[in-house]
Amino acid sequence: MKINKRVIIVLFAAFISTLSISAISKHPFHVGVVNVSYSPKQKTFQLSFKFFDHDFEQALKTEFKTKVDLKYPKDKTMLEKNIQAFIKTYFTFLVNNTQQQLHYIGYELKDESVWVYLEAINTTVKPNEIAIKNKLLYRYFQYQNNLIHINCFNKRESTKLVYPDSMAVFKW
Repeated sequence: MKINKRVIIVLFAAFISTLSISAISKHPFHVGVVNVSYSPKQKTFQLSFKFFDHDFEQALKTEFKTKVDLKYPKDKTMLEKNIQAFIKTYFTFLVNNTQQQLHYIGYELKDESVWVYLEAINTTVKPNEIAIKNKLLYRYFQYQNNLIHINCFNKRESTKLVYPDSMAVFKW
């Protein structure tokens, strides 16, 4: 069987271009996770956000037009201010139709993910309804999926938001 040199060159070029494209895209899908837990004793909500670290760095870099390195930040205070501002811009948390003030606690890296921690304190009303507007990373990744898990009154509920859907409501 005789193989044409042109066919081999075309196949080789296609293979190399496929490798280049996959090297640029760190992973084929974009997923964020939000966990919300209510503590009736403390009257607080603890929120944790999980993203691929590369996706989150890219979003922060583009949003604030600055170099971002979550592992070795040049100015950690400024980085944390930017993370707070980013979450505040693209995430809204309502309890019984009242927007809650979220307080930033910090972030940490685990494997290839970044976890961001916040809490809503002094929640004086018993939550009957929780509404979440989550557009985190939507501006940067059109195929972004956001999973939301709520733990409230020993009951866990979950939902998935797929771009462009951004609103989830949970009722008790």
